[in-house]
Formats: sequence, C-alpha cells, structure tokens
Amino acid sequence: MTFREKFVKRVAKRKRKVYNAGKLKKGSPLARAERRPQGLDPEPDLDHANVGNLALSRGQTDFGVSAVFFIQEGLPVKVKSEQLRLYAVTDRAWAADSEAFFQQITDAIDGGATFVQLREKRLNQADFLSEAARFVALCRERGVVSIINDNVEIAAQTGADGVHVGQEDLEAGRARAILGPGKIIGVSAHSVEEALRAQAAGADYLGVGAAFASSTKDDAKPIARDIIRAITAAVDIPVVAIGGITRDNILELKGCGLDGVAVVSALFAQPDVKAAAAEMLRRSQEIAR
Repeated sequence: MTFREKFVKRVAKRKRKVYNAGKLKKGSPLARAERRPQGLDPEPDLDHANVGNLALSRGQTDFGVSAVFFIQEGLPVKVKSEQLRLYAVTDRAWAADSEAFFQQITDAIDGGATFVQLREKRLNQADFLSEAARFVALCRERGVVSIINDNVEIAAQTGADGVHVGQEDLEAGRARAILGPGKIIGVSAHSVEEALRAQAAGADYLGVGAAFASSTKDDAKPIARDIIRAITAAVDIPVVAIGGITRDNILELKGCGLDGVAVVSALFAQPDVKAAAAEMLRRSQEIAR
C-alpha cells in the first residue's frame, strides 16, 4: 500500500461518523447511483481537474465508491476563495435551443467564470442526466469546476465536481456520504444558524442570499447586509452572494466579507455573455474580501 493509499484510508476513517449516517439500503440514492448508464464516466478526469498546484489522489470511500482527494502537503484542502470570484448559474430561459445554451456556458467560462452550476427545474431525470453528462465534459475540457444543482444522483452518475443543495434539499452531510470526501458540497444559507449548521455538516462553501430581489427566483427574499456580514464572519468556508446581482448593484456588496458572487441573468440574459462575464469578474474582484 502506497503512502497516498494509506492517507486516503486514514481520511475515510476520520470521516466515518459522517458516512455512517448515510449507509444506505437497497433502492437508496447511492444504490441507484451505482447503476450508472453505459458511456458515462462517473469519475473526475485527473488530467484536467481545475486544482492549480494541488496534487490529486484517487481512493475509496467507506462505501467503496471512487473518490478524488485534493491534497496539499498531506492535508485535504477546501475550495479556494479565488475560484469563487465569478460563479455562473445556468438558466436556459435566454437560449433558443441546447446548442445555444451550451454556447452561453462556454462564453461565460471564456469570460472568466471558474465555477459553473447546472440548474434545471423542468427536465425529467433522463434528459437532465444526458445534459449533465455533456455539461461535465465541457467543464473538464475548459478546466473549470462543474456543480449540479440539487440532484446528488445526477452529480454521482456524471462524475461532476460537486453539488449545491438548499436547506430544504438533501442535507449536506447526507450528500457528503453519497458523493465522498473528494467532492464539493455547496449549501444555500439565509442566516448564521443555517450557515453554521451547513459548515458542521461538511459544506465546502455557502451561497448566501438573496442579496437583492431576484427575477429568477420569485420566492427569494433579500436579506440584510448585516446578516451577510455576520455569516461571513461566523464561518471558515468561502461564501458567495447570490440573488438579483447585476453589474449595477454588485459594488453595494463591498465590505460584506464575500469571496465572490453567483449570478444568472447578469450573464445569460446579456447579448454578449463573454463580455458580461469579464465585467462581472472585474467587479467581483473589487468586492471580494
């Protein structure tokens, strides 16, 4: 057994308490996720993962599911703050068809987005799986982080870099148990209590908001700036603001302790997505802590 194999085994052992909460029975999300469609690579591409100077080691979780561990000087590392400056969240509302949709994603990446979340609320599971497989392949090719919104099974089946869940969705600890320690777990939070609970459950970053009234989520209520500041001060993991953020109001978030912003219409509703991404990245760098 190599040093890294021993290290991976030790990490898995330390995480056992979390994993035990997710040991699943027949028919569970994990069990279904293991029945992957042919042609899909369930594991991240180590040769193209966007991890900078970090070393990578492939290992096994307690469930025997392959995982990738991000290692720096022998220790697991969290999501780097600078990776979250511009986080693109997809919405096909402004795309004429699938080809236009993926071109918009490509343009957002070319403009500076380094985290991209695939969010689909209307597709059935089979169509979502097919789209997600293409999405993950695109993100790997471009060297950016691929995140699936809400659907942990789709994230597991396609080998996405991680998943983002809300307070009402699959809890962070359970998502971690299914996906393993090498995957990224993002969680939405609206209060210090929710933020601390997500961090304790194993979240790697938080999405906090709504920062402003949002056109993409009618039920999202803006939260006060002092709550955002309280959240960023309370947790040790990166925090991005989300909800109604545009090029015109983003600078109002300066001083909130944020690591970046997650945006939808500020990119995908614009006639030039690449130029919009470049401008939002520049402004996000101004407000980042």
